[in-house]
Amino acid sequence: IRKVEALYDVAPPDRRKSLSSLLEFERDEMGIHGPGGVLRDPSAAVGFLWIRRSLAFQAEMYKGVLRDPTMEPKKIALDAYASQLDPYHNWALRKLYVTSFHSMTPPRKEMLSRMGGFEQDEFGTEEEQATLEDLQRLLKVWQPILDDWTKTYQTLDLEDTRRV
Repeated sequence: IRKVEALYDVAPPDRRKSLSSLLEFERDEMGIHGPGGVLRDPSAAVGFLWIRRSLAFQAEMYKGVLRDPTMEPKKIALDAYASQLDPYHNWALRKLYVTSFHSMTPPRKEMLSRMGGFEQDEFGTEEEQATLEDLQRLLKVWQPILDDWTKTYQTLDLEDTRRV
């Protein structure tokens, strides 16, 4: 977030109106990024990129929770990680994330009760349904934003696919 705030503070007001105009300012006026999506870090483009990837990971997890009520959250998390973050992580980060998912992902009921803001001992069918409906609504908002965000990065040649 600090990277984004730093760019916002130096960008002229007319370049702060959209994600695209802010990123174009950083790319064109500051000239810090290379062709082929090679981003310099620190930069707002890198900050926005990782925010988007993190949200895409969460969205993929929530889709998995909604898609298959019998699948364990650990498996859902690992699948979401494999599709959204693993391609951009080096060996050490991959090991750290996978180990974390294996050791820290709670069972479905506990996860959903926490997400829904319910006490686990008071979490029943009605509360689960309300939580799942909230996830569906969240995804309806997030998915178009994530799609536009990805398209913006591709259009501006800022989609850095290197591993970190």
